[in-house]
Amino acid sequence: MLRKMKTTNIRLKRSARNRWRALLVSIGLVSLLGLAMATSSKGFHYQVISVNQGYGYEVTQNGKVFIHQDCIPSLKGNQPFKTKEGAEEVARLVVKKLKKGQSPTVSPHELDVRVRH
Repeated sequence: MLRKMKTTNIRLKRSARNRWRALLVSIGLVSLLGLAMATSSKGFHYQVISVNQGYGYEVTQNGKVFIHQDCIPSLKGNQPFKTKEGAEEVARLVVKKLKKGQSPTVSPHELDVRVRH
């Protein structure tokens, strides 16, 4: 009877250890996945580019072009930004929205606030 109890106790201890190991491995995997997702969503950057008679911008994600904008968004026609600062201000807004998981569209109101064309 004593031998049977010892065997049962050893099995319970092994089982508990295995559950702890599985829990720790699961937590580690979830942490790595979360870190990978956070890193990829923050991989957005912008740069101002020269275009015909003005400026535009490109937004990249992890080194690849995600948005190529050679004209002012939300305006009729294909007018480039007149100043480098205007293009940069709108590009900064677009990147900020993307990092928050929002749509990168720029409304006419947001454009008026940031760029005086």
